Amino acid sequence: MICDFCSSPNIIASYPCKDFTVGDVFGSEGGWTVCEDCMKLIETGDRSRLLHRSAIKYFKVNFPGQPIPDELFRVVKNWIELLHEKFWENFESKEGIA
Repeated sequence: MICDFCSSPNIIASYPCKDFTVGDVFGSEGGWTVCEDCMKLIETGDRSRLLHRSAIKYFKVNFPGQPIPDELFRVVKNWIELLHEKFWENFESKEGIA
């Protein structure tokens, strides 16, 4: 398992979330696993830093050591933002955190 926000392998919890889709391309089933760093951002409601962290980590994990073109970064960040918005809309409750 990896963090659903940044792909870290150091999972410490799972947030319960209803299933959802983003258009015909992306979707999610069940809870979202989180690492400690992403959990702190979620718990403090720092959506902006969580989004930025997720986008940066996406490129570090999938394209290590490669430069990130600005336009590609914006496109990927926009997709991640849509996923995060759906997460926040479908997040069930903090009481279910495992």
